[in-house]
Amino acid sequence: MANSPQQMSGFVLALLGLALAFLAAMMPQWRVSAHIGANLVRSESAWEGLWGACVARTSGESECQAYGSMLGLPREMQAARGLTALGLGLGLLAVAIAPIGMQCTRCAAKQPQAKATLSLGSGLTLALAGLAIAGPPSWTATTIIMQFHDPNRPDEMKRDLGDALFVAWSAAALLLVGGVILSLASRSPAGLHGKFASPPPSPYPQDH
Repeated sequence: MANSPQQMSGFVLALLGLALAFLAAMMPQWRVSAHIGANLVRSESAWEGLWGACVARTSGESECQAYGSMLGLPREMQAARGLTALGLGLGLLAVAIAPIGMQCTRCAAKQPQAKATLSLGSGLTLALAGLAIAGPPSWTATTIIMQFHDPNRPDEMKRDLGDALFVAWSAAALLLVGGVILSLASRSPAGLHGKFASPPPSPYPQDH
């Protein structure tokens, strides 16, 4: 069980990353009002997320409303939703399979090669989930920055980077690191010994 600590570390990181990914997907603060120019002092701020938009007032009250028809949303928003859902699905699948392939569990204990294959598969799936989760916040941030520096765009239409983007990036990083660790620790001890063990002695005498 030499790889058990590494596998457990990767699995814990993946669980944390998946939890943060769900949190980022639900948070409305993907795009927030930019307080610049005429908007420097305002009694309310606008938040835009994947599933709805909110208006937060300085009094502490907030009102949120879900978006209407998905087909009426911009293509960028539809793609962000799809990739986020894909990343969450891959992450759930990977964390469900990973315990079976870990050496510290008794599942398929007599089949070390099968456990190693499952561990490798879950690690690669987690890495793919991390890449899928990293996509939407990355291009959302790029769009926000481009529009922020557009001199022809009114100040009230400009947005700033929301907290959800940083949560999503953290989730993607944890999923990627956890997946890499699981993948590197997936080689079974039996496979290693079989690969590097010395060949059996020949039954026939050798001439000197």
